[in-house]
Amino acid sequence: MIETSSTQLLALRNSKTRVGYIGDSILEGNNLASSILISAQSREITWARAIYPHFECDVWLDATDSREFVGMNAAIGGSTVAMNRASLPNPSQYFPQIMIVSAGINSVTTNVSEASIEADLEYICKFYLQRDIKVVLSNIRPVSNVWLPDASAQLTVRNDVNIWVENFVTMTPNVVFWNVASVYDNGAGRPKSGYTADGLHPTQFGSQYGGASLASVLQTMIKPVTRRMAHDSYNWFPNGRLTGSAGAAGNGVTGHVATNFTAQMVSGGSTATVVASLVPNPETEGLIQRFELTTNGGKGPYEIFGFYGAKFTPPAAQWVKARTRVMLTAWPGWRSIYFWAGGVDCFGNVATTDQLAPDMDIDLDIESMPFLTAAAPADIRPHFWIYLDPRVAGTNILIEMKEFEFIRVDDPIRLHNVRSSPP
Repeated sequence: MIETSSTQLLALRNSKTRVGYIGDSILEGNNLASSILISAQSREITWARAIYPHFECDVWLDATDSREFVGMNAAIGGSTVAMNRASLPNPSQYFPQIMIVSAGINSVTTNVSEASIEADLEYICKFYLQRDIKVVLSNIRPVSNVWLPDASAQLTVRNDVNIWVENFVTMTPNVVFWNVASVYDNGAGRPKSGYTADGLHPTQFGSQYGGASLASVLQTMIKPVTRRMAHDSYNWFPNGRLTGSAGAAGNGVTGHVATNFTAQMVSGGSTATVVASLVPNPETEGLIQRFELTTNGGKGPYEIFGFYGAKFTPPAAQWVKARTRVMLTAWPGWRSIYFWAGGVDCFGNVATTDQLAPDMDIDLDIESMPFLTAAAPADIRPHFWIYLDPRVAGTNILIEMKEFEFIRVDDPIRLHNVRSSPP
């Protein structure tokens, strides 16, 4: 086993580029069916970090804040670009190295002029550039005619602002273009079917494509960081490397399950069947838990496959993050994913009418926001659920669990307070 000192581990975790974001409700949190604690991380940015886990976008719980969270998420629902501009002194306190600026639709839908939107966007970008913070600037997304009727002159305003954004990015050093509008546009200036929940806010399906697009942008700006050791002294989760084969195969599952884990079809009357196996994982020196699913066109609308860890008592009064790594092969029957390891949820729960992108393998490093454990914490039993549609028949559908982590992180308040303010 490779040993790594505590100092080295914390230095590695703190070496990642810090990415902040400012905008409106889409960035503040677009999981419309969930509580604000789930919504505190934008779905697109959560997907981008899970796809390309080489940057930090920490948002942490704070019940004293009106949004119930603080940190790198400086977006506020309902904001126009002018309102974002007025709030600039506050989000700068967390000293991001890159700031994502994705705003404007509320200005467009409230009849703000093209010139005003462009002036405010330019001011926001230069505010960060003058502080040596690089900027990712997006164009304005398409919305349905519920938000902008076909005869609205503001449709032209949106199009003209988007032309200006591309020109501004081309002419301005250290500003990179995120063409998020093209991800959602159906070719006629309106959102693609299934990409939004209400003609504006992204579904999980849309967010996955938006997040992949953002990850591609950030990949050009941020170098990969060497993987932290999964089996360091700060991982409190029992058997986070998935070693051994003494786990339990429950309802609908046969085969070998990693020690301290249980795998089963959670939903009663499920028709999907699962074969579990274990293969070596050279990266962690542990094992990869592999599940091969078969569906036979059963009843819908969904079934749930669950992977449960052993109960354990979290450390008291510690800032922690929960993290898991998982790969799903491309399949049109995936509906949603949900990871819970105490404190906060990851990605959210119950999206039975939603869908994951059916045309790409999904290899994710799923990470919760930092949260402070209780002074006398209760036992928790982490679990990872995958919602699937059994009516979509298929064989050789793979899930690979690569590790579970429940790790100590630096106090984010102290960490951000002691960073040197940019010039």
